[in-house]
Amino acid sequence: MSIILGIDCSSTTIGYSVLETDKESIKLIEINYIKPPKDGHFIENLADTRNKIKQLIERIKPDYIAIEEIVKFMSGASSAQLLLLLLHLIEWSVYYLMIF
Repeated sequence: MSIILGIDCSSTTIGYSVLETDKESIKLIEINYIKPPKDGHFIENLADTRNKIKQLIERIKPDYIAIEEIVKFMSGASSAQLLLLLLHLIEWSVYYLMIF
């Protein structure tokens, strides 16, 4: 049996789902979202979002993590750049948590 955490980032919400799989079936365990804070300093908001994702990973203890790749050619360049930065920080956090 394997637990898979799927993460889908957007400009306002980070959606996630948790699946349990074996050779014969796939079962949806949880589906939810994380809302990054809108107020406050940008770096503090990123840290808050990172901490929420870290808590999620620690609670679920997934065997695999899948992160949707963000399309880099979005309208509104500043939004796209912010999303890419957030995605890279999330990827780094996930990588760091899995190593240590």
